[in-house]
Amino acid sequence: MLKLKAFFAGALLLSVVSSAHAHYVWLEYDGIGPARAYFGEWVDDIREKTGGMLDRIKAPRAFLGASNDPLPIKRNENNLEISVKGRGDLRLVDNSMPPREDKEKGGRTRTIYYAKAGRSEVTNKLDWELVPTVANGNTLVLLLFGSPLPKAELMIMVLLDGRSL
Repeated sequence: MLKLKAFFAGALLLSVVSSAHAHYVWLEYDGIGPARAYFGEWVDDIREKTGGMLDRIKAPRAFLGASNDPLPIKRNENNLEISVKGRGDLRLVDNSMPPREDKEKGGRTRTIYYAKAGRSEVTNKLDWELVPTVANGNTLVLLLFGSPLPKAELMIMVLLDGRSL
């Protein structure tokens, strides 16, 4: 289990990376109206655009709460706008990229873009998900197909009112 000592109320960015210049997907959602997913470098305020690197997110799917129904997603100039109605944790996933040869470590690597806003739900909805052990708690566990991954290496950024910890 992973213990976060700081209280946080924003979106959670989670990425397993091997490069210092990896792009991330993050959600901005205040619980009212549409959510927006961005692709780029949050810390450097780089937001990729449609017609460019944002197009790497080819087949995004977004889900709210316990629903299995994907939410409508509209591609804008520099974000993916998700039409959200209701309450619950918001998840976005795009696993449409084909595996590629990993020249650094050998074998094949598959990129899956994932972002989540909220930590009220203690069960996973996706195959790979970071969930709190208690609703709105600060202790989280990374689950793969419902089983904990105790030795996973993670880089986590917590967004707190526009600042990262």
